[in-house]
Amino acid sequence: MVDLSGADAAIAHDLNTRLRALRSWAPVVGGRAPYWYGQMLTGLVLTLGDGSVRLLTGAYVTDEAKFAARLIVFTDELLVRANINGRLRQDVANVDISAIRRTALQKFGVYGTTSVFEDSAYTYWPGSVSVRLRYEGESKDVDLPLDMPAGEASKEELRALVATLPADLLRD
Repeated sequence: MVDLSGADAAIAHDLNTRLRALRSWAPVVGGRAPYWYGQMLTGLVLTLGDGSVRLLTGAYVTDEAKFAARLIVFTDELLVRANINGRLRQDVANVDISAIRRTALQKFGVYGTTSVFEDSAYTYWPGSVSVRLRYEGESKDVDLPLDMPAGEASKEELRALVATLPADLLRD
């Protein structure tokens, strides 16, 4: 048996902290987290390896009996996606985690809500930012953000990621 320690424990703690800050994930992490949540964190830690999380965004939606959850995690080198589907109030769920190279980026679009011509724009520029990414071999575009914690820190993480996209597009 191997204990979770060192860098793996730090990544698990970082992911857990970031997920607890997402408003849409409150039903999952507000009390005792279901078993699948721990399994998902294990899968993410193993997939991320030594990579530091640069951005985490996610969505958790429910209907009367089921839920669907999505996470998108960026490191310097990887885009990691987690899709989770299951029944509400159950410890078991289908957890699917996959990773692709960020350099597989084929196309991106960035949209800001603030005009550079507004006098007050420089205080809030670029306003809210949304991004659409297309990766080689992927059938669906990646739209960001899904759900982000409130505050400037998460906006800055998204803006910092956007600043690296041209380099991702040009790298082989």
